[in-house]
Amino acid sequence: MIEKQIIKTFIVQVFSAICGVAVIKIFATLLSKESMGIFVLIRRLVLFGYPIFLFNLQTSLSKFISADEQNSKNYLKATLITFFVNYGVFIFISIIYRNGLVNLIFNDNKYKYLLLPLSAYILSVCIYYITLSYFRGLRKFNYMNLVNLVFWFISLSTVFLLFLLNVKENYIISTYFLLFSLLNIVIIGIIYFKFYRNTKIIYKDYNLIINNRPDVSGFFRYGIFRLPSIFFSAGIFFLPVYFTSKLYGLVETAVVGLIIYIIQVFEIFASALGLVLLPEFSFRAKKYSEEKVKEDFDKIFEVSISIFIPLGLFLFLFMKEIVIIIFNSSYLEYENLFRLSGLFVGFYLTYAICRSILDGLFIKPYTTLVNFIGMITFLVFFLLLKDLKFYGNIYSFIVTIIILFISTLTILKLKLKSYSISYYYLIILIWEFLVFILFYIILKNLNLNKYILLIKIAMSIVVLWMTFALYKKLNLYWINRLCKSNIFNLFLSIKR
Repeated sequence: MIEKQIIKTFIVQVFSAICGVAVIKIFATLLSKESMGIFVLIRRLVLFGYPIFLFNLQTSLSKFISADEQNSKNYLKATLITFFVNYGVFIFISIIYRNGLVNLIFNDNKYKYLLLPLSAYILSVCIYYITLSYFRGLRKFNYMNLVNLVFWFISLSTVFLLFLLNVKENYIISTYFLLFSLLNIVIIGIIYFKFYRNTKIIYKDYNLIINNRPDVSGFFRYGIFRLPSIFFSAGIFFLPVYFTSKLYGLVETAVVGLIIYIIQVFEIFASALGLVLLPEFSFRAKKYSEEKVKEDFDKIFEVSISIFIPLGLFLFLFMKEIVIIIFNSSYLEYENLFRLSGLFVGFYLTYAICRSILDGLFIKPYTTLVNFIGMITFLVFFLLLKDLKFYGNIYSFIVTIIILFISTLTILKLKLKSYSISYYYLIILIWEFLVFILFYIILKNLNLNKYILLIKIAMSIVVLWMTFALYKKLNLYWINRLCKSNIFNLFLSIKR
């Protein structure tokens, strides 16, 4: 059942987020803000660039293999060949134009020793996403979750290896990315070996690229036409960091990168659904009626508006404590920026889920249009708010998240012909606005009170109880499931 897969995936995503937070916490403690800026820049750069190396074929793997399992190995071969050709070109350029590339990325030639770790990290991350998407397309969610778990476990374990090896501070970043990349590639190779040894899939024995041109054409077209979408989406998260590093400095870069990271930490609440929903909605679009698909979407949207939006409100309330736990108290001077970004986490999570559903249901790259609108929004507001310095980057980023949320939801509702807006959505939104006012008043008037944490916890308990009572009164689907069944059967009642 899909519910069990969502729960398993969610648990793995929580573990992954904990590992990611631990890595950031340790490095934020060990490294200076300038070195932390370099670390954040490398990670953001690779997350921005990996879809370009893959021509976004990792998305095609998830979509096409779910509908054509017999051709799965051929789709995988096509993706790997594409990647290694592109990666070879990058290595060639990095050798011939080494100094220019270093200056372009790090704005200083003294960081040229980081080019090798960067190259290794690109290789490792691309192999990870190919593998993740391959198992996702096969709907082998246990293997998909294993790959994800291993990736993040290694990311944390490598930090402790640095301590065992007694690596000096100047070499922490380069050694970390080299060790992590090596371990990740080796373990993924072992997982592939175990999978092919234990799994029997009837593969077509003809060559995909020569004898199945309509499939390969659609496979490349689906990925490449969505490449601008991934490029725009990654750019929305990368450009605030990159512009800050170029215009203001590495200390400000660390702050902007960590503020954006807060949003991505809580993406676990959407990514568990998103990883499962793309292949599942692709499968259901072929098997079920349009009305059934629309009904499934309405259930997902109900979860988003009633859980994810309130999540942002509680992040707004507890952001001071979150910053101290995840990073350290030296970042509290930017507390209001962190708080503001946390408030809109729910909008980003809803966008991420709707994006997966869009890509699962339709061949046409609607998400490209959405992310293009998002990118243009960020650039326009970046220019308008340039006088606010790096603060303008954060404000532009937040406005962009709101636009992504509105655009994706609008397109999905139009395509599914789901025009009506239930009255209880409006009631929920009004309630959430009242909760925001309450939390704002508490922070405005009691933030310096020595009992503020106890006050916030007590008020949160009251708000949660009242929210649950309201949702029960409104007869929300997931609340009914929660009351009638156990806590793990919240999201869908879809059975194969």
